[in-house]
Amino acid sequence: MTAATIPQNLMKISKLSEITGVARDAIHFYVREGLLPAPLKTKKNMAYYDESYVERIKLIKELQTKRFLPLSVIKQILSESEGKIDVDEIKTITELDGKLFQNMEASPEFKPLTLQELVSRTRLSVEEVKEMKALGVLSPGERSGEEAFGEDDIRIAETWSKIREAGFTEERGFSINLLQMYRDLIDVLVKKELRIFAMEVTGKLPENEALRMAETVIPLINTLIGLMRKQAVVRIIREYGPNRP
Repeated sequence: MTAATIPQNLMKISKLSEITGVARDAIHFYVREGLLPAPLKTKKNMAYYDESYVERIKLIKELQTKRFLPLSVIKQILSESEGKIDVDEIKTITELDGKLFQNMEASPEFKPLTLQELVSRTRLSVEEVKEMKALGVLSPGERSGEEAFGEDDIRIAETWSKIREAGFTEERGFSINLLQMYRDLIDVLVKKELRIFAMEVTGKLPENEALRMAETVIPLINTLIGLMRKQAVVRIIREYGPNRP
């Protein structure tokens, strides 16, 4: 490909660096690490970039500086979105962070619990709580230099404790991996939901309206999933049960 045939919407790395404020070495690093796709190469030391690189680099910097995400996590976000969701739609999702559920927070009297307080309250072992944290099922913050488990963490731990009390014990073969299975399935579901949501609201609805819709529909979807799961349990038991035709 000669210089005369290079499309006008393509730019050299010097121009890309100038527009984005990101050094050339950093751009090369993003390409090597898979954060950016390989550019169009015309010679060994000559490459061209289109406009999509500008938005993608700006998103990487925003996720780094405003969301404090490491590059490994940013790479995962970008790689999972390939061909399914563009950078504006990813922004729609990230902008909900810290705003979603603000109207559903606990009462002012609610107090986070330390690890020992959580263990005492739920009667789970320290080891099991630590395993739940390692799996990403619990996500404690920090209070006075010590881990502090918030309301959602406490409810999850209490619910898991009740499941244990119902007879689903480690001794009977019900390991903590059950939680990992649920977490993995939920991650897949939520990623698909967020992609659909972002694609349908980006550029079409103001942020406040999108936020209201998300807060309203999440409890309804939770109810819907519960009912459909109940239907599935009954249907599958009938399919494999002793009274099947």
